Amino acid sequence: MNNSQISIQLILQDLKYHRMIKEFEKLGIIPVNQYKLEIYPIVASLQGIPKEKISDLWYDVYHNHMQKGLGCPSDDILALGKIAQICNQYLRGC
Repeated sequence: MNNSQISIQLILQDLKYHRMIKEFEKLGIIPVNQYKLEIYPIVASLQGIPKEKISDLWYDVYHNHMQKGLGCPSDDILALGKIAQICNQYLRGC
């Protein structure tokens, strides 16, 4: 796997994680802000960007795609995969 493929897989896992945490919040199990994986610095690192150099634009693109993932049907893994690919493309352009 190259860095781009690894980035896409990490973004996809983060999308799934955000969906799971949101569902837990809906069920009243945990507050949504209590648990964060912080995968985005690893994705940035794979793109050659150290955590302290992540731009606001880069972070906004990542965060916006995480929010898009919350709108997908829960069983639509293909849609989440597409969001991960698109997110990776946009991040490379930042």
